[in-house]
Amino acid sequence: MKSNKVAQNYSEKASDLLAVGKNSDALKNYNNCLRFATTESAESLEVMAARGKVYSKFGTLKASVDNNCSVDSFDNFFKLSHPPNPKIPFIADCLEVKENDVYGRFIATKKDLAPGDIVIMEEPFYKIISPSERNSRCAVCLKQNMLNLIPCEKCSTALFCSKKCATSKIHEYECGKMEENFEKALLQRMFYQSIQICGDLNGLEKLMNNHDPKKTIMNFDLNDPDNNKNLKNRMLATMTLAEREPWSSEAYAKYELVTRDLEQTKTEDERHFLRKYLVHCMKSMTVNFFHFFWSSEEDSPGKGYAICSLAAYFAHSCDPNIDKIDVDNKFVFVARKPIKAGEQLSICYDRYNYLTHSLSDRKEYFNRVYTFDCLCTACAKNYPLLKDMPRLDDNFIEPKVNFNSFEHMKQQYKENCKYISDNITSYPSYEICILMNQNNRLLYAMGNLLPF
Repeated sequence: MKSNKVAQNYSEKASDLLAVGKNSDALKNYNNCLRFATTESAESLEVMAARGKVYSKFGTLKASVDNNCSVDSFDNFFKLSHPPNPKIPFIADCLEVKENDVYGRFIATKKDLAPGDIVIMEEPFYKIISPSERNSRCAVCLKQNMLNLIPCEKCSTALFCSKKCATSKIHEYECGKMEENFEKALLQRMFYQSIQICGDLNGLEKLMNNHDPKKTIMNFDLNDPDNNKNLKNRMLATMTLAEREPWSSEAYAKYELVTRDLEQTKTEDERHFLRKYLVHCMKSMTVNFFHFFWSSEEDSPGKGYAICSLAAYFAHSCDPNIDKIDVDNKFVFVARKPIKAGEQLSICYDRYNYLTHSLSDRKEYFNRVYTFDCLCTACAKNYPLLKDMPRLDDNFIEPKVNFNSFEHMKQQYKENCKYISDNITSYPSYEICILMNQNNRLLYAMGNLLPF
C-alpha cells in the first residue's frame, strides 16, 4: 500500500545515512521511499533529486571500478570457457544429461575441464526476490540496477529495472498481492508466469497434458529466448524435473491458500486443474529450488529463490567439483578442480561440505532435509575438516588479495587455478582447499563488484 508518510520516513533515514558516507544504505532507503511514495508526490520528486546526489557520490567509485574493471574485462571473464551448445547457448557444448539408477538424471562432461572453466551461465526460468531485497533488485527479472529502479505506480512491493519489466504481465497479476512467504511467492510466480506464456488456463492445461516426461532441456531448441515457442519449450523442460512430496503438511496448506487467492478459475474443472498444477509446482520446487545469495559468506541468508531447467540436474557432493556463483540474475557454474571427460558434475547443496561439517552432521542433515545418504568420496573416505587437513608446505600462507581491484582478483584467481591443477595429485590437502575456497570468494567478489 502506498503511503507518503512511510516514504518520508525512509527519505529522512536515507539523508542521514548519506551524510555519514553510507551511500549504499542511503540508496536502498531512497528506493524504499520510491516504493511507498505516490506518483508525482513531493516525496517522490524529492527522492528522485536525492538519488541524483547519490549518482555523484558513486561517480568517483564508479570511475575507480571502471579503471579496475572495464565492461569488456568483466564480460570477457564471465563467459563460457568452451563453445556453446548450438541449441542452448547458455551451456557449454561439452555437457550432457545422463541417467542411471543411483543418481537419476545428472550432468556429465564429454571433455576434460580445468579449474576455472565456466560451463553454464543459466538465468533461472522461475525466480523471485526476497522481501529484504525489494529495494535493490527488479521484482520481475531480479537484475540489480539500484540507481535507476522504477517504482510500481500502484503497489509498494515492487521496483523494476526497465519499462519492459514494469509493464510485464507477471506484475500486473501480482500487483498488490506479492506474498511474503517464499514458498507461496514462488508458487504464485510459477503460476502467473505460466499464464503469461500460455495465455490462459486452457492453454496451460494443453501444454501440461502434452509434455513428455522423458525429455530434458537437452531435447529443446532455446536459441531465441524471447520467442514465445521457446518459452513454452523452457516450460516443458522444467515440467520434466524430479518431484518430491513437500516436507510437511503445512506446505500443502500454503498451496491451498495460493489456490484460493488466485483469481483465474471460474468452473470446478478449472479449479481442479489449478490444484493439480500447483501441486506439481510445489513438488518440483521442494527438490529443485536454488537460493540467490550474492555473497560467498557461509551464513549469508537466501536473498532470492529460483528453479532452473538445467542446473536442477546437478548432483550433490560434499566434495563438489563445481562452484555455483551468483552473478546478477544468473547462476554461473565453474570448475573447482580438474574434471576428467565422462565424470559427473556436482555441486554442494546448501553449502554443507566436508571442510566445515563433520561426516555425522552431514549425514544427519542430508537425510533429514533431502532424504538421501550422500555417496561422495568425502563421505566414503571420511575426509578430515579443513583445520585437520594434511599440509604440503608448513610455510604456506593464504595469498592476500585486493578485493577492490578486478584485475588483481583475476590474476590471483588464475594463479590459484594453476596451483590446484599442478598439485591435484596431493588432494585433499590444506593448501588446495584453501585456494579453492579463496577462488569461490574471488568469483563472488568479481561477479558482484560493480556498485549498481
